Amino acid sequence: MYGPGTPPAVVAVFDWELSTLGDPLADLGWLLLFWYDEGDPAPAIPDLMSTFTAREGYPTRAELIGRYEAATGREFAHERFYRALAAYKMAGLGEMFLARHLNDDSDDPLYPKMETQVPKLAARTLAYVEGETERL
Repeated sequence: MYGPGTPPAVVAVFDWELSTLGDPLADLGWLLLFWYDEGDPAPAIPDLMSTFTAREGYPTRAELIGRYEAATGREFAHERFYRALAAYKMAGLGEMFLARHLNDDSDDPLYPKMETQVPKLAARTLAYVEGETERL
């Protein structure tokens, strides 16, 4: 994180893996990022974010949250935060995939797609964080 001033100086370093280690709500947010409900927009990264969970027989995102809350006795009060955090993590992974492709470090056909799909995920996430949409 950069602090105020010119030139900007690094004032903190965040590590999302360590900062969420042991936080089951972060894990639930990660699951919900990949859980598709009927009416959601098409996934920003379709090769990684499937839509099969909208089929009959799968619980909705709200039902999953309800099951979690009933089983743990813990309220999932900050869904928007945890889902946005998960999307941020996914965007970071996508950028790593693209960097590997650009450095000829992988021949995975998914990696070049990140050039357009990560910005789409980032824009959608920003709209979600700012309350412009209820669906990520």
